[in-house]
Amino acid sequence: MHPAQTFRQQHLKGCDWRADITIMLTVRRATLDDLEKMVAIYNAAWRDGFRHMFSAATFARDDFDAARLAECTGTIFSDDSDTYIAEQDGHAVGWGVGSLSNAFALTIDDLWVHPASQGSGAAAAIVSKLEDDARASGIGRMSAWVPEDSPRARHFAEKIGWKPTGAIEMLAVYDHEPNRLFEYDRDLGLFDMTRGLPRPA
Repeated sequence: MHPAQTFRQQHLKGCDWRADITIMLTVRRATLDDLEKMVAIYNAAWRDGFRHMFSAATFARDDFDAARLAECTGTIFSDDSDTYIAEQDGHAVGWGVGSLSNAFALTIDDLWVHPASQGSGAAAAIVSKLEDDARASGIGRMSAWVPEDSPRARHFAEKIGWKPTGAIEMLAVYDHEPNRLFEYDRDLGLFDMTRGLPRPA
C-alpha cells in the first residue's frame, strides 16, 4: 500500500506578509474513478504546453481530443506502472506515471499539471513521491524525456536536480510536425532537490 503524502506550500501575494497563505497538496495513488479528472487535466496541459510546438490546424482537428484520450488512457493503468494524482484542497490538479524501463530504472512517462495550478508545487510533489517509491523498491535511477521546445519543462527538470544525458529522440505525435525530446535522468542516491533534503544512497 502507498499512503497519500501531504506537502505544504507557502505562497506570498505581493509584499504584504499578512497575505501569506498555505496551500495543501496531497499526492495519492490514482484509481479508475479519477480517470475523467485526469483526462481533463491532460487535455488542458497538452494544449497549453504544446501550443507553440504545433500549428493551430493541429489543435482544430476533429480527432484531436479523441487522440489525447487514447494516449492518456493507454498509459495510466498499465501493469508495470505507478500512477499518482496530486490534489490541492481536495481538487485534482495534476498527475504522473512512472514505469519500469528495467529492473533498476524507472521512467516518468507522463507528468501533467493543469495550467491554472502550475507553479503550485504539484509537479515536484508527484516526482518526489515517485522517487520515494523507486528508492524503496531498490531502484537507483529515474529518467524522463522532455521536449526540446518546452523551456518550462526543461527548467523544471533542472531545478529539481535532473541532468540531461545527451540522448535525443523524436516526438512523432504528428509526422508533419516532428519535435525532439531530450532525456534527463537522476541518481536516486543524490540529494532530493524537490524538498531540499538529503536522501540515503
